[in-house]
Amino acid sequence: MKSDRSGPYVPNTEHLHNLVNREAPAAVNAERGLLSCLMLDHTCYPAVAEIIGESAAFYRPGYSILYEEIAAQIDSGAPVDIPSLADRLRLRGMLDGLGGEDGLIGIYETEPMVTIPTAV
Repeated sequence: MKSDRSGPYVPNTEHLHNLVNREAPAAVNAERGLLSCLMLDHTCYPAVAEIIGESAAFYRPGYSILYEEIAAQIDSGAPVDIPSLADRLRLRGMLDGLGGEDGLIGIYETEPMVTIPTAV
């Protein structure tokens, strides 16, 4: 696009700053629901792992770490329960980032929901 001004193009730095610092779209409730499903019934883990792959698919870093711990416990045959997850996350220094044991319980109690759009 041509400019009416003469001289070099100078970008609008405020606009660039807003683009760079804009929050990426995320479905945090969907992530919580998925983690809850894995804690409640880890038999779905192979299908989940095939679809989302690595933990980098999560928007919140704490959820990525929780997913890694759930996966590690499933892979090792260890129980996937709140006390076991809390202990492993505490050892890594990551439990507080999820809101402590209460935060972990909150994720566990998240009810996954499906929304079906309706015609207006």
